[in-house]
Amino acid sequence: MEALSAAVVTGYTDAPPRSIAPPSATFDAVIATALLTAGDLDRGLRYVVEGLAAGPAPLDDPAWPELARRLAAHPFLAATRARTYGYAGGPDALDVALGIDASGQPPRRRDWLVENATICRALRRRTVRLAQEIDLAAARHPGAPVVGFGTGHARELPLSAAIRDGRASAWLLEPNRRACTAAATASRGLPALATTGTLLDVLSGAVRTSGCSLVYVPTLAEHLPGEPLFEVLGAMVPWLRSGGQLVLPFYTALPDTRLLRHLADWRPNVLPANEVLLAARELDGVEPRIEHDEAHGLAYLYLLRSAAGIRRGFVVV
Repeated sequence: MEALSAAVVTGYTDAPPRSIAPPSATFDAVIATALLTAGDLDRGLRYVVEGLAAGPAPLDDPAWPELARRLAAHPFLAATRARTYGYAGGPDALDVALGIDASGQPPRRRDWLVENATICRALRRRTVRLAQEIDLAAARHPGAPVVGFGTGHARELPLSAAIRDGRASAWLLEPNRRACTAAATASRGLPALATTGTLLDVLSGAVRTSGCSLVYVPTLAEHLPGEPLFEVLGAMVPWLRSGGQLVLPFYTALPDTRLLRHLADWRPNVLPANEVLLAARELDGVEPRIEHDEAHGLAYLYLLRSAAGIRRGFVVV
């Protein structure tokens, strides 16, 4: 597969939404259906995305089932509903957001929803950010391995200069066997090994690795509630070398919540950053911090493994 370019991905991620006349103040399923039926795809999709972000879905409107039926065929919404890997919003949905087709080809034209909806912009931005984290880890700790857990198709690897140049290697642990096979295919020719590995493997200590410069978990916060989430993160901390970091992206705001719930059957967790930081301070041996990406409704929890030893958020001297 031709390597994706970070410039291509970020070119869509960071550009402001294209100018199309905004929807009316009240969402009307008849208007949305009429726009889509007339072939005015971009205007119709913007009407739906922004209308549902502004107010409740008109589920009692007799016109809603027809609108939902038409939108069910949209590639991104269909990918989230398909649950190819057993859960909504899986790797197939990310591929649509990146513009990659089923054969793994590089980006193609995106419609208004895929190009501009907050969730799609967030998915692209997260992918690029994780590739950048791999590059930074390779610069700080030359030769140290990187581990990714729950990486789906691992689209961040071709975006990493350190991976492409062989300055970093990655071990991908993927709970879903089919996704693991897809990740191995997507990373063919790169210094990466994809194997199956479950949450039970992590928690039981069956995953044996250490000295990692980076551990990244792209989607864990979407699915796990607070206490189990931090139990898993705590089990991953020993994988890090001194000065290594664990990176956990999570959603802090998602204007597309109604769109995802009613048309994509996807309910990703949205977490308050202050609560995430407080929980992270309960973990032993790490210094937690959070970086915000408000433009994409994201934040990133960083757990830095400390040489001195950190316990419950206080330096042990």
